[in-house]
Amino acid sequence: MKKLVLILLILAVVGGSAFAFDIHSFPAPIQKGSIMISPTFGIGNYYYSGAVLSFMAQIDYALPISIALTVGGEVGFAMTTWKADYYTYKPFAIPILARVAWHPNFEVRGLDPYVAIKMGAAIGLLGGTKKYGSYEYKGRSGFAFGFNVGCRYFFNNTIGVFGELGYDQYWVGVKEKGPVYEYKWSWPMRTFFRLGVTFKV
Repeated sequence: MKKLVLILLILAVVGGSAFAFDIHSFPAPIQKGSIMISPTFGIGNYYYSGAVLSFMAQIDYALPISIALTVGGEVGFAMTTWKADYYTYKPFAIPILARVAWHPNFEVRGLDPYVAIKMGAAIGLLGGTKKYGSYEYKGRSGFAFGFNVGCRYFFNNTIGVFGELGYDQYWVGVKEKGPVYEYKWSWPMRTFFRLGVTFKV
């Protein structure tokens, strides 16, 4: 009985909100010429260690053309920790990417759905174990790319929130140098889900 009452209460709230929704009371999302600055937090995984955390800053510019496109870039860092036997590696990636996004409709009040693709490079750094006996370890850099489906919601004409689902990949690795040989290996850091805020200029 309690579950039934709770379900009916939720349906009533949702239904009331739907009927009270006034599309004209919400702010317009982005206009041609808008500049958006968006700090983001992302989560993903690494081949060996599991969880990856990323912190990125995006800048997007809405092109003054008939097609709803934004161009821009993003930069930040992703990190993880990998423990193997006597070693503790802490790979860092500093991705630097160019991005292009298509927005299906600039006119949707308060909402800004989009599809984005990006490409660039990831600077690889290494924390943790950097030397073990006669072996030295350094980070390796590599290729970076991604594609995302996202949606922004603007509270007013200057600030909003957004979420993205997709796949971002940063190829970074470790260079192992010994007295006789040098060995290199790389694996991708990946992020799948990101949340952030948007400040519209």
